[in-house]
Amino acid sequence: LHDYDCLTSGLAMMEVGQALRVYPNPAAYQVQLEPAPTHALVYLLLDAHGRPVREGVYRPGTGIGVAGLASGFYSLHLPSEGRTLRVVLE
Repeated sequence: LHDYDCLTSGLAMMEVGQALRVYPNPAAYQVQLEPAPTHALVYLLLDAHGRPVREGVYRPGTGIGVAGLASGFYSLHLPSEGRTLRVVLE
Protein backbone atom coordinates (compact mmCIF):
# COMPACT_ATOMS: atom_id res chain seq x y z
CA LEU A 1 0.00 0.00 0.00
CA HIS A 2 1.03 3.59 -0.52
CA ASP A 3 2.27 6.08 2.00
CA TYR A 4 -0.07 9.08 2.04
CA ASP A 5 1.43 10.74 5.13
CA CYS A 6 2.48 13.73 3.02
CA LEU A 7 -1.22 14.58 2.49
CA THR A 8 -2.13 14.88 6.15
CA SER A 9 -1.11 18.52 6.50
CA GLY A 10 -3.74 21.11 5.68
CA LEU A 11 -6.65 18.69 5.88
CA ALA A 12 -10.13 19.57 6.99
CA MET A 13 -10.31 20.08 10.71
CA MET A 14 -13.47 18.64 12.19
CA GLU A 15 -14.85 20.26 15.31
CA VAL A 16 -14.11 18.22 18.39
CA GLY A 17 -17.06 15.93 19.05
CA GLN A 18 -18.61 16.57 15.63
CA ALA A 19 -20.39 13.46 14.41
CA LEU A 20 -18.93 11.99 11.24
CA ARG A 21 -20.83 9.21 9.53
CA VAL A 22 -20.72 7.00 6.46
CA TYR A 23 -23.74 6.78 4.18
CA PRO A 24 -25.44 4.87 2.78
CA ASN A 25 -24.82 2.24 5.40
CA PRO A 26 -25.32 -0.55 4.46
CA ALA A 27 -23.88 0.12 1.00
CA ALA A 28 -23.33 -1.81 -2.21
CA TYR A 29 -21.45 0.48 -4.65
CA GLN A 30 -20.14 3.63 -3.01
CA VAL A 31 -20.04 5.38 0.37
CA GLN A 32 -19.84 9.07 1.27
CA LEU A 33 -18.83 10.93 4.40
CA GLU A 34 -21.21 13.28 6.17
CA PRO A 35 -20.72 16.06 6.91
CA ALA A 36 -18.70 16.33 3.72
CA PRO A 37 -15.09 17.27 4.46
CA THR A 38 -13.90 20.48 2.82
CA HIS A 39 -10.42 19.10 2.09
CA ALA A 40 -8.92 15.78 1.03
CA LEU A 41 -8.80 12.99 3.62
CA VAL A 42 -6.60 9.92 3.44
CA TYR A 43 -8.61 6.73 4.06
CA LEU A 44 -7.96 3.05 4.55
CA LEU A 45 -10.79 0.52 4.27
CA LEU A 46 -10.15 -2.62 6.32
CA ASP A 47 -12.02 -5.93 6.19
CA ALA A 48 -13.30 -7.70 9.32
CA HIS A 49 -9.85 -9.24 9.84
CA GLY A 50 -8.09 -5.87 9.72
CA ARG A 51 -6.65 -6.40 6.24
CA PRO A 52 -6.58 -3.35 3.95
CA VAL A 53 -8.87 -3.76 0.93
CA ARG A 54 -9.02 -0.17 -0.36
CA GLU A 55 -6.98 2.96 0.25
CA GLY A 56 -6.87 6.39 -1.21
CA VAL A 57 -7.74 10.01 -0.78
CA TYR A 58 -11.36 11.04 -0.23
CA ARG A 59 -11.98 14.34 -1.95
CA PRO A 60 -14.99 16.61 -1.53
CA GLY A 61 -17.75 15.62 -3.94
CA THR A 62 -16.44 12.11 -4.48
CA GLY A 63 -17.10 8.79 -2.81
CA ILE A 64 -15.30 5.62 -1.91
CA GLY A 65 -16.03 2.77 -4.28
CA VAL A 66 -16.95 -0.49 -2.58
CA ALA A 67 -18.38 -2.40 -5.56
CA GLY A 68 -16.91 -5.86 -5.90
CA LEU A 69 -16.12 -6.28 -2.21
CA ALA A 70 -17.68 -9.16 -0.31
CA SER A 71 -20.68 -8.49 1.92
CA GLY A 72 -19.83 -7.96 5.55
CA PHE A 73 -18.43 -5.57 8.11
CA TYR A 74 -15.58 -3.19 7.29
CA SER A 75 -13.77 -0.36 9.06
CA LEU A 76 -13.09 2.96 7.38
CA HIS A 77 -9.99 4.41 9.01
CA LEU A 78 -9.31 8.16 8.66
CA PRO A 79 -5.81 8.61 10.11
CA SER A 80 -5.73 12.41 9.99
CA GLU A 81 -9.02 12.57 11.90
CA GLY A 82 -8.05 9.84 14.35
CA ARG A 83 -11.36 8.12 13.58
CA THR A 84 -12.50 4.72 12.43
CA LEU A 85 -16.07 4.25 11.21
CA ARG A 86 -17.99 1.02 10.71
CA VAL A 87 -19.25 0.24 7.20
CA VAL A 88 -21.61 -2.58 6.30
CA LEU A 89 -21.53 -3.86 2.72
CA GLU A 90 -24.37 -5.83 1.20
